[in-house]
Amino acid sequence: MWECHINRITLVYLIPHSSHILQPLDLACFSLLKCRYRDEIANLARYDDAAAVKKSKFLKTYEKASNEGLSSVRIRAGWKAAGIYP
Repeated sequence: MWECHINRITLVYLIPHSSHILQPLDLACFSLLKCRYRDEIANLARYDDAAAVKKSKFLKTYEKASNEGLSSVRIRAGWKAAGIYP
């Protein structure tokens, strides 16, 4: 928590036993991110089936997937879908 404070990152704690209702990022962002990441890994496997995903490939692949899945529009849509849109 101190590292977050130093880097001006706001932590949001969800109420216990309420995650089935309050999953704003799961509703819109992370499912798309996971899907895009899997697609990118599948594309890598077509060209180099035997090689494991190294750090550099992971970072490039994750960046491509996160650009679409973690956009501000998608994040807002997740909060709205959870019914807790500010």
